[in-house]
Amino acid sequence: MNWFAECDRNTRFFHNYVNVKRQKMQLKIIQSVDGTWLESQDLMSTTAVEFFSRQFTQERDPINFDLLNNVPAMVTMEQNLYLCKFPTFEEVKKAVFTLSVDSANRPDANNWYSALVNGQLSGFFKSTRGVKRGDPLSPTLYILSADILTRSLNKLFEDKKYIGYGMPILIDPLNHLAYADDKIIFTSEDAYSLGKIVTVLTQYEQTSG
Repeated sequence: MNWFAECDRNTRFFHNYVNVKRQKMQLKIIQSVDGTWLESQDLMSTTAVEFFSRQFTQERDPINFDLLNNVPAMVTMEQNLYLCKFPTFEEVKKAVFTLSVDSANRPDANNWYSALVNGQLSGFFKSTRGVKRGDPLSPTLYILSADILTRSLNKLFEDKKYIGYGMPILIDPLNHLAYADDKIIFTSEDAYSLGKIVTVLTQYEQTSG
């Protein structure tokens, strides 16, 4: 109430409030990986750095990318090389001079982009840690990864032993429906067919992380 009444003129109260809040936010004790409780600031800081260093630098198990074989090649090597070309001086000049004087500068979508060449990211955008939540690129990446699961599930119909969900003869075979980030998988109770679906889901889980 003193703060509301006197605002920042009550500097003593203000500083006391900040100091108390800082004390509440301090770590007094932490537990290490081996179960030991640490109270020293030096030991706590060293342990925290070691913990996150191991977590962010640990080597992952080799990833199997066999599911990518279910995606047909849609971009020729010539098109891929063109996408990965660095813009010329004239292209940069044209992009800059077409910007509105009242707008914020940003790369022009028609002249700047990036692509995969032999599985390696080439261009302006490089990342080893993925994208953050809410990143505009996230929906596009999700659609690409979800498409792999769709194609892999549809590929099961090429197996003559696979028995899908019972559908009328004149209707195209169906084994799943997708809406946003939800999937509904339809199948028969055939053990072999169930095993094939589980294999696809397991591979997709391992590949996508």
